[in-house]
Amino acid sequence: DSDLKMFGSDNRTVWEGSPNVSNDIAAAMLFTNTTKKGYSTQLTAQLTKNMTNGFSGMIAYTYSISKDLTSNPGSAAYSAWNSSTAVNSLNDEELGYSVFSVPHRVVGDISYRTDITKHLAQTISLYYEGQHNGRISYIYNGDVNGDGMEADLIYVPKSADEINFVDMPDGSMTAEEQKEVFMNYINNNKYLKSRMGNYAERFGGLQKWVNEFNVRLAEDIYFGTDHRYGIQITADILNVANMINSNWGCYYTNKWLNYQNLALLNVVDKGTSTTAPTFTLRSNDFENDVEWTPAKVASNCWGVLLGLRLIF
Repeated sequence: DSDLKMFGSDNRTVWEGSPNVSNDIAAAMLFTNTTKKGYSTQLTAQLTKNMTNGFSGMIAYTYSISKDLTSNPGSAAYSAWNSSTAVNSLNDEELGYSVFSVPHRVVGDISYRTDITKHLAQTISLYYEGQHNGRISYIYNGDVNGDGMEADLIYVPKSADEINFVDMPDGSMTAEEQKEVFMNYINNNKYLKSRMGNYAERFGGLQKWVNEFNVRLAEDIYFGTDHRYGIQITADILNVANMINSNWGCYYTNKWLNYQNLALLNVVDKGTSTTAPTFTLRSNDFENDVEWTPAKVASNCWGVLLGLRLIF
């Protein structure tokens, strides 16, 4: 443990010299019970309209909040520990948002069924799902407090005077130019702007909201008078909005995103009890590189599923 505090507005705990108790031991994990309890709460409100004149529908909203000490981002004790994030030390875990805690989700559907003849019916349905793609932690690229771990949540400056940049090594951007770009980014980021003068929280940020629409067309062909036997032919158009615009219905990602952590700044000099840390932007094209772009995954494309069902 350390009793030293970083110099400047960011006054987190710092380690000067080696943070290891023994240089002969690479890593030693001590398991103890925790006195801090995680929790999870989920509330859902739903409205349903039963079929009237062929129409039926449903809309539901779910609010969730879940907090834990760790989301166990690893397959073994050491990786689960050093892959977490913290303001001070990973040994001093604080209750934070769970990576699985997506706070808002909206689902709905509307259907219309018409009986064309006694033996033929047609149904068209529209389904909607909207939610955030996940949570995100904003961290430094490097070890800012000397604890030997590159897992430090950023301090969000409330003014440009609270953060120190140095010129880019290649001379492409001066310290002042980087400071202006970074403060503009903070002021245009809803979550970071709300944390100005404070630390980013573990998984405190939210990834982009995703709207997805699916359409189902169903033809029912019945045999006999009691409708006990028949054939149903279906066509499901997945992510139908993507047929209209290739940017609609997409999940977005960031080239710097790594296990739900987004590193924004390179640590040039770590902070000490007498000097504040210095930084550079992650790249000299920061404004473009930090932008979210559609992920190259199959679910970001529209698709069609054809089905045949025998009813008996």
